[in-house]
Amino acid sequence: MVDVTVDKAEVDLINVDGFEKLITELTIEDIWRLVFDTKSQVCEFYAKYAKCYGFVSQKYLKMVDVNGNINTRQLVCNKVGERHWKHLKRDNRQREHRIITRVNCKARIRFIRHYRTGGYDKVGFTCKDLHNHISKTRRGKVKDGDAFAALAYLLSKIDSDPLFLGKFTLKDGRLDNLMWADGASIVDYKYFGDVLAFDTTYKKNIYNKPLVIFSGTNHHG
Repeated sequence: MVDVTVDKAEVDLINVDGFEKLITELTIEDIWRLVFDTKSQVCEFYAKYAKCYGFVSQKYLKMVDVNGNINTRQLVCNKVGERHWKHLKRDNRQREHRIITRVNCKARIRFIRHYRTGGYDKVGFTCKDLHNHISKTRRGKVKDGDAFAALAYLLSKIDSDPLFLGKFTLKDGRLDNLMWADGASIVDYKYFGDVLAFDTTYKKNIYNKPLVIFSGTNHHG
């Protein structure tokens, strides 16, 4: 007689779609969604599952590919099947029948090997590599979005300010340099251009470009 009793404290937690559940709380749908990294993990899970429900699991049918890799594995209750009737009706038996343990139990589970499953750790990259790639891609999109926003702003100023002046240059298809002056600043410089400050104290920003400000004073100070 195999002891299949289990203490509640021994019941393992299983991660299902990011949520931890006791094995005894798993539904059929939960089990359908389980993914394991190795065959031994599959067998270990079903052994614990079987123990929780009062039976013992064992390996059963399997299917392999041309290289001998297991593609499908079926795990069953150790009471699967039945003893053949001819062994029960023999008249010439020389010893007593062994206790019948196989009672055609239908408890079983089948696992299929999926070649496309896995995570970042299976493709030679670290989690940090992936985060850096995503961050770089997002920065590129933000840069392009900022460039279009800046040019759109300058074009809108032209419509409302006839003296507005704006120029820009491109490099490798991207915005490289940008300069503008509004009409009021141009008029002020024409009449009160005796003082002009050229400020380059600003550090380079995330675009690796310096911000240079030309500032002046008029008769108001």
